[in-house]
Amino acid sequence: DYDIVYRIHRSDGELRWLASRGQPFFDAQGRALRIAGVSTDITDQRRAERMRSALVDLSDVFRDTEEPDDISFAAAAIIGRTLDVSRAGYGEV
Repeated sequence: DYDIVYRIHRSDGELRWLASRGQPFFDAQGRALRIAGVSTDITDQRRAERMRSALVDLSDVFRDTEEPDDISFAAAAIIGRTLDVSRAGYGEV
C-alpha cells in the first residue's frame, strides 16, 4: 500500500499538491499487474495550512516583540516564507 503527498509542476507553470493512496496487485510470480488508487488535489488545503501557520507565527512575533523595526523584519520574513519567494523585505518610502 502507499499513501503519499507530493507536489507537481504543471505544463502551464502552476504548482499543485496531490495526495495519493492506493494498493498494487501482483501475480503469482510477484510481477506487478495493476495499481488501484486515487489521487486528490489538496492544493487549497495546503495553502490554508500555510496561511494558518503564518498567522500563528505572526501572532507570536507581535506578542514577543516590542520594537517596530523587529516586528517589520520578522513579518517580512514570515510573509516571504509563506509566499515561497526568495526575497521579501520591508521599507519606508
